[in-house]
Order: sequence, then C-alpha cells, then structure tokens
Amino acid sequence: FSPSGNMTYLPFDNKINFIDTFSYKICNELCPDLCNEAKVIINFDKDAVGTKDIYKGYSIYELLKLEPCKVQLFNTMGQQIYGNYSCDKLISTLQDNEILSGLYFYQITLKNSHVVYGSFIKM
Repeated sequence: FSPSGNMTYLPFDNKINFIDTFSYKICNELCPDLCNEAKVIINFDKDAVGTKDIYKGYSIYELLKLEPCKVQLFNTMGQQIYGNYSCDKLISTLQDNEILSGLYFYQITLKNSHVVYGSFIKM
C-alpha cells in the first residue's frame, strides 16, 4: 500500500493462469479497535482479459481525470452508493473523505462510451 492508501497488484509475468490470495485489514483512524479484515482471491486467466486493457494500470483518480465521464460506485454488498455521478464530483467526494474506509467497486463510462470496471480500497 502506498501512503495515499492505493495498492497496485502486479501478477507474476511468467505464469499464464494462476490463483493468488492476499488478506488485508482496515481500521478506523478515530477508533483503532474498530477493524475489519478481508481475504481477496484473484483467479487470473490471461485469455479472459477484457477489451479495455488500454486503461490497465490507471488508478481510480487517473481514470476520473481522463475526460468528462459518469461513474457508479458500489460497496462490497453490491449496493449502489453513488449513481451517475460526474467524475469531478466523485473526485471531490473522495478527497473530502465523504466515503467511509472500505473496498469499493466502480463502473466508469467515458465520453467515448468505453466502460471501465474496477475496484479500490479507501483507507
């Protein structure tokens, strides 16, 4: 994890298909005893990589700054937290810490109608 709370996952270059796991723990800064742990299982299949590889490696902030776009944000239960937010509005929401710590999934629709899916951990 970087000091900003971002994590970059780099798969093994010499493997075509593999399963990898890691665990993480998130704690509330104001109440350090209030924590939650999760285990992430990554099932990597090189043949199943999507067509939006052009955006691979971009952080959530970099994607939101690409161009005018709309974003939907979901929690780990699949509940929509924000829908049809402008990317500028979500950047402001993230920077103002209006979103609780946790794992979130997003769907960003870019101006060119490309749809980018991903996730991030808010610390």
